[in-house]
Amino acid sequence: GRLGGAFAAGLQRGGVAATLKHFPGLGAVPGDEDARVQTVPYRQATLRRIEMAPFAAGIRAGASLVMTSTARYPALDRRIALLSRPIVTGELRGRLGFRGVVITDDLDVRALRALGPRRLGVRASAAGNDLLLYAQSPRHARQGLDAVVGAVRAGTLSRRELEASVRRILALRAQLT
Repeated sequence: GRLGGAFAAGLQRGGVAATLKHFPGLGAVPGDEDARVQTVPYRQATLRRIEMAPFAAGIRAGASLVMTSTARYPALDRRIALLSRPIVTGELRGRLGFRGVVITDDLDVRALRALGPRRLGVRASAAGNDLLLYAQSPRHARQGLDAVVGAVRAGTLSRRELEASVRRILALRAQLT
């Protein structure tokens, strides 16, 4: 945590947006989280004390972004982290007080394909992520965007929360220019 916090602070001072990843921590995963959803079996207290400690240090150091994980943390929620409101909004924004931009890990990875880009976009937005990363397919990114816009129009996704995401993203952008 001390070294990561110092690194994040140095990046920020140098005009680089430090990104902490993969929240709430992947120290215990045995395999490739892009190939299949991994499960982190720690109890809540252990997750907070060990896995989240470097994130807390990086947040205190002023990191601009946090990337959410594709792993599952049963002690916090049954859903994978980047689709979990208790993890993204509760733990990261609430308990740790992160006010910057939250970005998902790649939504195009093999481990998440069964959910589809539309469902992933809406669920990741509802969890509290600001930016949705579709790193492998512009078509999937468009499908995710269209689904998010449709959910806002249908009233199933909060316009107010998405506007707050846009404000955070624009503030980050202004910080980098």
